[in-house]
Amino acid sequence: MNVVSPAPPVHPARKLNANSLFELFQRFRPPTFTGTHKPKEVEYWLDHISKMLKPLHYTKAEQVELVTYMFEKEASLWWDSILRTVPEDYVWTWDPFKTHFHGKYLPLTYHNEKESDFLRLRQGGMTVVEYENRFMELAKYAPLILVDEPM
Repeated sequence: MNVVSPAPPVHPARKLNANSLFELFQRFRPPTFTGTHKPKEVEYWLDHISKMLKPLHYTKAEQVELVTYMFEKEASLWWDSILRTVPEDYVWTWDPFKTHFHGKYLPLTYHNEKESDFLRLRQGGMTVVEYENRFMELAKYAPLILVDEPM
């Protein structure tokens, strides 16, 4: 007797066509990105838009398409120049996109400064809650230093 496993459930967003996926994304009122070189603003924008995408269950390629649609001015010009460097049928996914995006808008010097801030972090006059918040804010810059213990 052959037992057929049921097909995995399909997320509702997967049943939508490209136009509907875009309309659903637009309902979240995603912020535009003009190409600022202020690292805190860049990080805030990328974190904010990444959180918007998470519950929508788009593919990594769809995420890049939607996010780069939100580029304006300098950012749009920059992305157009990146697209000219790859074959037309190249499919961008999230990780290569983020690598290019970080390389342009979050310089390595900024990352290194934040990692140094993390390594020098001391509680000093901060409350425990303030220290914990600062620790969590800076920890993402030192992932190789922090190793989570198994739960």
